[in-house]
Amino acid sequence: MRKADKITTYDGDITKHNCGLSEEDLETIRSNVSIFIHAASSIHLKKGLDYMAQQLLHPSVAIAALARSCANLDLFIYVSTAFSSTFLRQGSRGSPDGLDAVIKEEVRPIRSDPASASMDVEAELSDLAAYGSTPEYRFVDHPFAYSYTKHLTERVIERDFKAAGLEDKLLIFRPSVIAPAAAKPYPFFERPGSAPTTLFAASCIAHPPSKMVFSTQLDSPSKALVDAIPIDIVVNRLIAHTAARTRGHVHAVAGEGNRLPTERLLEVCMMLRQPWWPKPTIEWRNEDWKSPSLCRLARLFVGAGAAFSFEDGKTKALWEKMDEAEQAEWPLFFDTRLLFDSKSMRAQGPNVKKLMAMSIKQSSLPKDMTVKFMCRSFS
Repeated sequence: MRKADKITTYDGDITKHNCGLSEEDLETIRSNVSIFIHAASSIHLKKGLDYMAQQLLHPSVAIAALARSCANLDLFIYVSTAFSSTFLRQGSRGSPDGLDAVIKEEVRPIRSDPASASMDVEAELSDLAAYGSTPEYRFVDHPFAYSYTKHLTERVIERDFKAAGLEDKLLIFRPSVIAPAAAKPYPFFERPGSAPTTLFAASCIAHPPSKMVFSTQLDSPSKALVDAIPIDIVVNRLIAHTAARTRGHVHAVAGEGNRLPTERLLEVCMMLRQPWWPKPTIEWRNEDWKSPSLCRLARLFVGAGAAFSFEDGKTKALWEKMDEAEQAEWPLFFDTRLLFDSKSMRAQGPNVKKLMAMSIKQSSLPKDMTVKFMCRSFS
């Protein structure tokens, strides 16, 4: 594509005014670009709200404004997260019996009155600017500042597009947990550190042989499910919905029947520990998912004890419209459980070991020797 001159790159910075672009570059974009895909985002889940506002909220709102200034705008796609509405827990309307909430392909206001949604956004932005936080963040059980900021960003962008009469040119695209590739460019492809499921495996193997404490509000931890989707399937869904000019909100998720039980993921990860590296005991408690009594891994993967059901009806409807050749070329569904059987996990071994080496901070032995001591060989 580069040789065919189909890609033009700009040296910019989305945290700066006008994305750090020159007036000439901005004019070129405004005159020629019809589709925006905004996927740039910080994924530092442990960062605070002020950091997320500066790195995620304000740049995204600015890029959306740039898109609305384009004369030929056809579609603006904001890549958010399926977990933006996971402050909805058990007891929410539509929750399956004994499980967490059904997350619909829509934006759910945090306050109960939908009619005041626009006013709520203004109040939140004012509070955030004045105090560095908001009541909606402090008093609602969000997993991270990241997920709340994504939720707020969705609502601000949606408000601005409606105010401009351009709501029919907006797609909010929500992937769940990103997993290594199913097939393209090759099976298990990932950039080190970009797939949370691989980080989960590396952390399980490196965990000391003590106790791992996880949180769940489910009536049984056996009901906890991980919704993870391979990165190439995410890309396929993004391209397919862009081509179909889908509007509104779309989930890119494993979906019903394709989610992985958390207990099974833990079991497979523990199988990768060396036999002389004892396995930790695992304890489940009905505590807040950010409780200090939880193990470090549980506080990072706060959804490990949850079982959210993300609707993906728009993708199912799109799939039905595709012919057999299109479905073969652009698969939109994948049974994620296939990535996490013992054989597949061994195939992901090199990436797991890279992450282990990156995460080991202190050891009396060289990092590679420490990794070999903890983790089985994958040859």
